[in-house]
Amino acid sequence: EGNEPFDTLKMIPHEYGDIGVTLNKSGGTQHPQGPIAFTSQHPIAIVDNDSIRIRQGDTLLLTEFNAQIDSNDITKFSLTADWQSTSSYTIQLLPGAIENIFGNSHDTLKFTVRFPSEEDFARLNLTIEGLADSIPYIIELLDDKTVYESMTTTGTDSLDWIIERLPVKPYVARIVEDLNGNAYWDTGDLEVKRQPERIFTVPIDGMRPGWDLDFSIQWPEE
Repeated sequence: EGNEPFDTLKMIPHEYGDIGVTLNKSGGTQHPQGPIAFTSQHPIAIVDNDSIRIRQGDTLLLTEFNAQIDSNDITKFSLTADWQSTSSYTIQLLPGAIENIFGNSHDTLKFTVRFPSEEDFARLNLTIEGLADSIPYIIELLDDKTVYESMTTTGTDSLDWIIERLPVKPYVARIVEDLNGNAYWDTGDLEVKRQPERIFTVPIDGMRPGWDLDFSIQWPEE
């Protein structure tokens, strides 16, 4: 404080020389239009596409794919390609495909991923009414507290949102009254006597594979 030391810190160095890369594939239903995601126990520094082999079925070798580190969480990386429904893929990560920030890699890793058919997914037709056309809103579809899809809207008192190819499971719709239009939920401020921006959540259930679900939400009155 004021360029003067204010405390003594004791640091214990750790040796990372023998810690290799361990990867886990993200669970849940694999969407054919989404990426295949992996998580490492340590931040990832390098992903080498040339050391990754992807086969569709037993023989077809994919050459058009992209592997990249998640810009929001560098312990994760994803593979994107023109995945085909009902197909099975074998992903082989050769030594050096993934390198963590300590310069360590892994032995050959192998994963198998199967994509379900289009009939295994559902479509959600979400209608929201009672909005104020002068206020921006953040609309989110949550999957186990994780934002699965999101959008913003303003200048309307109702909204029709169609979300295609949803894995069949419980969801929650969350609507945030974004009064200052910054695309974030803001807490209240006691000093200026400002209330927190209102949040309205509604569980969504009743989805069935291969079916459309029409679901309506009424934004609550003051």
